[in-house]
Amino acid sequence: MNELKEFLQKKIKGCDELGDMDKEKWAFLQCLKEVEKINVTTKVQVNAFKKKIVCVHTDGACKNNPGKGGWGFIINNNGNFIYPCSGKHLNTTNNRMEIQAVIEVFKKYKNHKGCYYKIYSDSKYVVKTIMNGWQKKVNTDLWDEFDKVSSGFIFELIWEGRDSSQGNIEANKLAQIEAGTYKGRR
Repeated sequence: MNELKEFLQKKIKGCDELGDMDKEKWAFLQCLKEVEKINVTTKVQVNAFKKKIVCVHTDGACKNNPGKGGWGFIINNNGNFIYPCSGKHLNTTNNRMEIQAVIEVFKKYKNHKGCYYKIYSDSKYVVKTIMNGWQKKVNTDLWDEFDKVSSGFIFELIWEGRDSSQGNIEANKLAQIEAGTYKGRR
């Protein structure tokens, strides 16, 4: 990361010496700003490109919220959806099931921490809490469990809109079946 930062600083200095304030210098300045914003999580993620990437789609559902709920996840292996996993809780909320789905990924693959996990969720609540450090004011029992089971994994959580991918549709189907809200193909 420091090598990239040094390279960008040299390029910017070279543009200054030539008296150029052109698009190239502007682009280098923008890149440098982005590099300086990178946080510790992202630095770890950059090193993950040498690892096997596992893409997982997660979802949660709830009937009557609160009520009977379900969670589900499925692995996306180059467009082939494999290893579906799901479960249910009798008295819960949709947000709890969204968190539970992500927790279950880490529990299921606890012996595969050497991979890099790209986890997709349609819950902004879950993604922003994990990736942007939103406060964990509610569902603290699940957030504590998440912190425990995700320890040692290299991952990123990515928001995807509902029904925006086949993986999301498949994970949603699993969660809805468990929650008793599935009404056939959407």
